Amino acid sequence: LPIESLESIIDNIDTCKGLLYLALTCSQLKDLIIPNHIEYRYIRCDPYRRSLWIKLIQQPLLASHIR
Repeated sequence: LPIESLESIIDNIDTCKGLLYLALTCSQLKDLIIPNHIEYRYIRCDPYRRSLWIKLIQQPLLASHIR
């Protein structure tokens, strides 16, 4: 499947556990999900943590996966 289709499927999975299970099904999904979706799907941190906001500004793809 094209990357855009895979991203659309991935975006419809709400839990990190579900993302991990999907990532374990094949290497192409793993390469998309683990670096881009799992770590930045949900963020809990001090809102004054400047380094996080700078990273999200510099990497808008990561920011686009935050729920």
